Amino acid sequence: MATAMSYIFANKTWKKVLTRKLGSAIIKMCQENLVILIGGFYMNKEEILEKSRAENRNKDIFEREVLKQASTSAVIVMMVLATIFFVVQIFVGGGTNWGIWALVFSPNMTTFWVKYIKLRHKHELVMAIAYTIFVSACSIGHIYDLIVSSTIL
Repeated sequence: MATAMSYIFANKTWKKVLTRKLGSAIIKMCQENLVILIGGFYMNKEEILEKSRAENRNKDIFEREVLKQASTSAVIVMMVLATIFFVVQIFVGGGTNWGIWALVFSPNMTTFWVKYIKLRHKHELVMAIAYTIFVSACSIGHIYDLIVSSTIL
């Protein structure tokens, strides 16, 4: 009797295990087929994580945000220092140094050009053109001042 009971128990257990595994396989196949029918593709959790790491080049999103804020802060500090140098140079009678402003605003100009090339937003293009005009004008002004004050020419 004990052998018969253990046989029945084992048989029921195997049926449950096989039914569960078969059910899981059927559900997974249905999910994959549904995704393919919709026009997408099916990825498991590991594939998604691997793809995310490849896209972010193993950089954390928080780290990217910190670098972005650091870059913004660096540009602001550069502008403050350039303003101080520009004002002091004017007050001590050294004239105006437009080259400082060309250097200060060239990172912003470059940033907007790269953002426009990558994102194709009109706002980025407008800002890139405005910064380019300003940097060009400052550069021309600086070069003109150098030529006018030159003792060689």
